[in-house]
Amino acid sequence: MNELKMNQLTIQDGRIFLDNKEIQCVQEYSLKGSTDGTAELSLKLLVDLESVQLR
Repeated sequence: MNELKMNQLTIQDGRIFLDNKEIQCVQEYSLKGSTDGTAELSLKLLVDLESVQLR
């Protein structure tokens, strides 16, 4: 069974960092914790549709 790699999350002054990299253009976020020590992070981001690439 594959083990999931967990990211390090930091929320500081309303800014969100994953593995010490700031996530830009966050409009909203939701963080739901669980009893097993993990959490689910949901983000709403603003993006420029002309720059979106689907592969």
